[in-house]
Amino acid sequence: MTRPEPSHSNHVAVARFVGRFIGDDGPGPDDPIQANVVSSIDWGYMINMGWALVAGACILAMGVIGFPLQALFGDGVGHVVICAGVGATFFCLAGSAEAARRRYVDVPRARRLAHQGDVDASEEALRRSLPPNGSLLSQAAIGVLAIVITAVIL
Repeated sequence: MTRPEPSHSNHVAVARFVGRFIGDDGPGPDDPIQANVVSSIDWGYMINMGWALVAGACILAMGVIGFPLQALFGDGVGHVVICAGVGATFFCLAGSAEAARRRYVDVPRARRLAHQGDVDASEEALRRSLPPNGSLLSQAAIGVLAIVITAVIL
């Protein structure tokens, strides 16, 4: 089974989306890897920062939407908004953590393999440094767990 091209990853899409707001289109062209360790590190930062900024936006939206709705409709609606906001925030923070883990594990491995002269293994390690779309399932599980825990606490 082959992995899809990194340029079609949802994580790369988050990095590009947030990059538009901060004035950066991304560290390289369409392929985030280019068999280049520096480019991969830059994409790792952009993905990590992208998920963290979206998590911050979720927290902000939770307050902006939650307080007026709670004032208008009572505590029940406020609790639902808080649960949804916490779930979305933890979904995004899980994506940021996954990007950071891959940046600090797979990129140094790729650098080590490149110094040893194993170009194919180095390129594969670089491709592994970007989170696959399948990691969205674990992010969703963490988000749902955060919603359940928040609902139990509230």
